Amino acid sequence: MQKIQQFIPITRAKNLLLDLVRKIKDSDGTIAITINEVPEAVLISMKRFEGMSETLDILADEKAMASVKRSIRQANRRQYVRLDKHFVISYKTEVGSEGYDITNTNNISKGGLFFFSHVNYPVGTKLELLITFPFRRGKERAKVISKVVNVRKKGNFYGIGGQFIRIEKTVLAELYSFIDNLKKK
Repeated sequence: MQKIQQFIPITRAKNLLLDLVRKIKDSDGTIAITINEVPEAVLISMKRFEGMSETLDILADEKAMASVKRSIRQANRRQYVRLDKHFVISYKTEVGSEGYDITNTNNISKGGLFFFSHVNYPVGTKLELLITFPFRRGKERAKVISKVVNVRKKGNFYGIGGQFIRIEKTVLAELYSFIDNLKKK
């Protein structure tokens, strides 16, 4: 579920409509319009709306869903072992997004990760991640670029499967070493 960034009464929204559209048009954010303090409508950018519509079209298309399910089954035949350790991650789209969302995951490997988000990022979206790895205590968080390879809806959240596509070589070496040491234990 998309995080509501702002709630505005309808009487105020009428006077600010042009400013609100300008504010939201290049954003992934949302503005809830309220009537008697109850959210009744949401203002989102056209880009975000088109992405949501495309996702709904795919979900409604049986052939497309069969393809997505095949992709998920293939992704489940992982090349790398997943770690059962908790990692804190901050994430946002690689371009066009200002602030980070934060979550944690215990599902990370040499090749990628899986985490839950309130945002439904379409497959192919590049995410900028800041990961707090336990083996990097005292060091800054590692910046990693990940590509969304699968998305699964679960309740009000989306499970995001990401493949690492850019990671600093020293961080990658530390991650490999950490995983290999855990597997030996």
